Amino acid sequence: MIKVWLEGVPPTTNTAYATVHGHRVLSSKGKKYKAETKTALAAGFPREMNFFKSNTPYLICIRFYFPDVENKTWFTGKAESRYKHFDLSNCVKLLEDCLKDAAGIDDSQHMRIVLDKQKGKERTEIWVWDLEQEETPFDAGFNGL
Repeated sequence: MIKVWLEGVPPTTNTAYATVHGHRVLSSKGKKYKAETKTALAAGFPREMNFFKSNTPYLICIRFYFPDVENKTWFTGKAESRYKHFDLSNCVKLLEDCLKDAAGIDDSQHMRIVLDKQKGKERTEIWVWDLEQEETPFDAGFNGL
């Protein structure tokens, strides 16, 4: 198992990608995030990036931290929803691409992805398990399905 962490959270696919002449392409914001994140992963975590091997299945657990996850006016009845609208699955694609490029593997090897949202200083934490070599904290739950 490896763990890496990044400052901030990725942009959502709504802002990371644009449609140009009917094709989805990275927006300037998406290009900037991808370049910075690939560099941060490769330079800051070389040992962890060498963990990845071709044709190996991985479980990826991603924890996103946001300064606030609850609407402050929820308890007064002024907010429609208790929780702020952060669509976690909408933040994963670009992050997966960055991890894939920094590690030199195909993201088709990401067999399970677990997402978590927490309150805290804005950052992203990523844990990765080799499903052929390691047990994960999620095995009991998946085996019970």
